[in-house]
Amino acid sequence: MKASNWRVGGMSRMVRWACWGTLTACVAVFQGCSTGSGVERWQMTEAQAPQPVQPVAGSAVQPVAVVFFRDAGIATRQPINIYVNGQYQASLTGETFTEKVLCPGEHSLVAAPDDVRQRYQTKQARNRVSIGKEPAQYFRVFQNAAGQIAIAAAPRDAALAAVPSLRTRQSHTISRVSRNGCPAA
Repeated sequence: MKASNWRVGGMSRMVRWACWGTLTACVAVFQGCSTGSGVERWQMTEAQAPQPVQPVAGSAVQPVAVVFFRDAGIATRQPINIYVNGQYQASLTGETFTEKVLCPGEHSLVAAPDDVRQRYQTKQARNRVSIGKEPAQYFRVFQNAAGQIAIAAAPRDAALAAVPSLRTRQSHTISRVSRNGCPAA
């Protein structure tokens, strides 16, 4: 009896030592991967203006640059998510912009603060907007009189007057928009 009790107890001690050894090894590995400061730093933005779209040779439908910029008047510091055709484009923080190449036609454009409680269902909202054939089109993300986040087309001159927003491109996220309304090549 004593021998079997020792084995169970010994096995328990061996498992504990194995767990501690594994934990120590993991800590050592992750510590070795850190940059030394212990704090990860992300490059959130790039000093870059909106870029023109290159024409597609031989295509009857030419894509256009659609630029979304965050208005300085938004009270919240919370990121504002931009959705194009129900797909995530970017999260605008501060006075920044994001851009997407789309083909002219009807598109769904939605701007919403973090809506994790609603399981990101706001991206499915039907905010149908007609994208024209102008080479660059601007959409202002702002806070309306009711305090709601909204998105609306902005004339080129008004958009360019929002100079701070159009000098800093949001770059810390990757667009997931795959449906741009362009015919398949």
